Parts: sequence; C-alpha cells; structure tokens
Amino acid sequence: MVIYEQNRWVKAFVVNKELRIAANRSKLPHIYNSKEQQLCLYSPSKKEWDGFSYIVDTIIPWASEWLYYYELWLPEGKWYGGGHNEYPNEDNTEILKNE
Repeated sequence: MVIYEQNRWVKAFVVNKELRIAANRSKLPHIYNSKEQQLCLYSPSKKEWDGFSYIVDTIIPWASEWLYYYELWLPEGKWYGGGHNEYPNEDNTEILKNE
C-alpha cells in the first residue's frame, strides 16, 4: 500500500503478508516501522525523493527492488540492497562490488 500526501511525503507498506525475520537476525532490514511494515525506500535527509517526483517512476520500482533484496536477505540475513549499514560490524564490500 502506498500513502501519499501531495507534494510532501510518500510511505510504502507491505500489507496482507507478514514479513518474516531471518533466523540469525532480530529485526527486519531497512524498515521505518516494523509493526506497520513501512519500508525504508529512500532517505528524506538526502532528498532522494521529493513531492514532485512521480511515484510510478520512483516509489513503485523502489518497493519492488526492496522486496527482491528482502527475499535474498531471508536465507542468510545479509542485506545486498545497499543503503545505510544496519549491521556496522559486518563488511559487505565484496557483496556490493559484485552487483
């Protein structure tokens, strides 16, 4: 589900399916709100999205990409999707170079 406040913000949620947590992790990756399953698709502070961006060209593909990386994350608990590092004690340099 996508909720949009015109020219201000947009939020994306996974609904009708509970996201599982990888066996070796204690939380979901790149989520603003675990209970509501609100996806972290962009960083507002980095201005990666603004209220004048087309949702169809940004949020929808980003949500699809998030779900793809989530499925890759489930078996090993390694986030291959980039963004901020949720697990600072891990070195994902090799993973990210191979993309």
